[in-house]
Amino acid sequence: YVIQENYNVGTAVNSGVDVQLNYKLDLPQGFGDVVFGLNGTYLLHNETTPLPGSPTYDCAGLFGFTCQTVNPRWRHLLRTTWETPWHVSGSLTWRYIGAVSEDNNSTDPTLHFSTFNGYDYVNARIPAFNCLDLEATWSVNGIVQIRAGANNLLDKDPPLVNSDIVAGGAANTYSTYDIFGRQLFLAFTTRF
Repeated sequence: YVIQENYNVGTAVNSGVDVQLNYKLDLPQGFGDVVFGLNGTYLLHNETTPLPGSPTYDCAGLFGFTCQTVNPRWRHLLRTTWETPWHVSGSLTWRYIGAVSEDNNSTDPTLHFSTFNGYDYVNARIPAFNCLDLEATWSVNGIVQIRAGANNLLDKDPPLVNSDIVAGGAANTYSTYDIFGRQLFLAFTTRF
């Protein structure tokens, strides 16, 4: 005889390609260097099988009630830093989150109309999201360093999404996006 035991355990498979590039550009004598750094991720699959034997669905490129979060195909941070010879550096960072479509509107039969029993025109797509951060650092001496800057420099609002879709109790958006608006900061570090 055969004993078959079933466990109520789902599976998840995530796969993608991570990209990291760095390049240093030497400026003319006396002007320092410019350093470029790119960290990006391309999501190939974000598959979930809720129960053994149940259909598998792929949330890559989707967001919504079933997928629970934002799963863009491409996202990156691109940071450009000017390192001056005067103990001051300035950085501009571009944060990018690719566009996503709502899982309810997917052609995948497992996801198709799973939340609203029809096409959701209002939340069909979240467009790509771009955000810029600016920072300056001054090494006063070997003991004190001062940093100042602005995150979300252009005060970009996060995309609004129906609260019936957003998991985790967030107020009409996902925590993936910058929800605080422009933030200014001033900090210092000292060594003893």
